[in-house]
Amino acid sequence: MDEHFKNKEDLIQTMTEWINFYNRRRIKTKLDGKSPEKYRELAIQQVA
Repeated sequence: MDEHFKNKEDLIQTMTEWINFYNRRRIKTKLDGKSPEKYRELAIQQVA
C-alpha cells in the first residue's frame, strides 16, 4: 500500500474506516462465514 495523505485528519479517517471494516464487516471463514461482530453477537445470544 503506497498511499500518501494530505494531512493527519485524512490519515485518521482512513485508519478509522479500515478498523471499522476489519472489526465489523469482513467475512471470516474461520467464523463460519460471519463477520467478527456478527459472530460475537451470536455467541453472546447462545450463552444468555
